[in-house]
Amino acid sequence: MGFDNSNIIQQLLDDIIFRPYMISLGKLNVIVLGMGKSKKPEWNYAGEGYKSVFQSHYNGIKSAFIQEIEDEECVVQIYTNDTLIKTYNAIDPNEVWLCIGRLSNYSGKKIFGLENPYTQICIQQAQIPSCTVLDWTLEGVLENLYKYHLKRRISREVKWHDLFNKWLNQKSDILELRKAILDLYPSGYEINEREWRAWRAFVRNAGCTNITPFKNGESKVSNYAKK
Repeated sequence: MGFDNSNIIQQLLDDIIFRPYMISLGKLNVIVLGMGKSKKPEWNYAGEGYKSVFQSHYNGIKSAFIQEIEDEECVVQIYTNDTLIKTYNAIDPNEVWLCIGRLSNYSGKKIFGLENPYTQICIQQAQIPSCTVLDWTLEGVLENLYKYHLKRRISREVKWHDLFNKWLNQKSDILELRKAILDLYPSGYEINEREWRAWRAFVRNAGCTNITPFKNGESKVSNYAKK
């Protein structure tokens, strides 16, 4: 996988409303492709939407390491010759790079690009799209949230807007989110965990809250209420 491959570059840049920049880290050139913010010091206050990439050798072959911060974890995907070879997940950048067991002379935060001064400025300036339920019918509001949280995770064939139309038109403010989302997909389709996390982030930032009396993973039922 090379950065001279225009198709790969386009996939990495697709839908990113952010101007990428490069950080030099010894022999590594880490390119920051996306920005997000959170309240988590273990992520240096970066958040969902943060994305960086660099090239290095993996199993003796030049490969691309794509680093992302998602809803609840940090993810590193390793691509060789355009093929996903390995995915690592952990609660923070340092932990995920301990799992990978490479580049141990740098902290995971540094490899992600999170300790760079310019990155910290960008994190402080980052704006995460959000709205209230009253904004759902305003033109372009939900579309902005969709582009930020969901567009890269789901098929363009999924009629995501139907979820909010259903919610607006029903009498109750409470929706069983998991079932409502599954109804948008073809029968038998299995939604992966990354898609679920993207959906939950989308709905939360659209002004809804999880009222399910269980911790994540304890129940397949997920009731959300409009605030």
